[in-house]
Amino acid sequence: MPGEVYARRHEEILAQPAWLMEGYGSYESVWQRLAEADTLVYLDLPLRLHLWWVTKRFIKGVFVPPEGWPDDSPLLRGTLSSYRHVWLCHKHLTPEYRAFVVQEAGSKQVFHLRSPADIARFLGNVASGLPGP
Repeated sequence: MPGEVYARRHEEILAQPAWLMEGYGSYESVWQRLAEADTLVYLDLPLRLHLWWVTKRFIKGVFVPPEGWPDDSPLLRGTLSSYRHVWLCHKHLTPEYRAFVVQEAGSKQVFHLRSPADIARFLGNVASGLPGP
């Protein structure tokens, strides 16, 4: 999607009274989104877990295409790219995200999930209608 289309659509979504977004988008839009949000669910998992998940996806992908993997997208090149992005995010973005979460904890509802067990507990609470982890 062209950058101007993405930016316009992003603005339209943020102008709504309620919205839910997942993912990164662009560097500019993620910070805009985080600033506008009243609730943050931050998955802050160990680097080794992200690297394991990339590795596991690659191993399984040799036998069965990974779920959601684009057709005709090379598995090896995509995996190597994923390793690179996981490392770069860990090195540069994770410290910024952690600082933002600490800064915003007084003015936003923040769920800082640091393990798969935290995620499972959070999702179980959401399914039960309970707040938070």
